[in-house]
Formats: sequence, structure tokens, C-alpha cells
Amino acid sequence: MKLSVLTKNNSPVQLNGQSVKIIDQWRIGGRWWLGERPRDYFRIEQAGKLLDIYRTPGGGGELWLLAKNHD
Repeated sequence: MKLSVLTKNNSPVQLNGQSVKIIDQWRIGGRWWLGERPRDYFRIEQAGKLLDIYRTPGGGGELWLLAKNHD
């Protein structure tokens, strides 16, 4: 699921127009032998829900995608 994310200092501050709180962040290396770049993951809290989102290059810029909903 493609997301609309506003960032500050390369970290998400809004997701789909609503403020978020960063709980954790980590980086997972891409498959270098296929030329994939590492992905930056963020566990965020928004409106009482925990979500994992990640940033990956694509489409001439960056794409933010939903990795997991912790409901």
C-alpha cells in the first residue's frame, strides 16, 4: 500500500495528513547481488495504532509503503 508521508530530517512526521510518533527505526540491507538498496523501516504510532512503514527508492524518488499493521 503506497502512503503519503511528510518527512523532516529523513524521518516521518505525518502519515496521510496525520501526525505520527516514531517508536523505533531500523535498516534492513537489500539483496546487493541484485542491486537492491537497503530499506529504512520505522515503527510509528498514529491515532492509537502501531504501524511499520518503510522507505525505498522508486518512481524517480522515494516510495513509502506499509509493511505491517500491529492490530
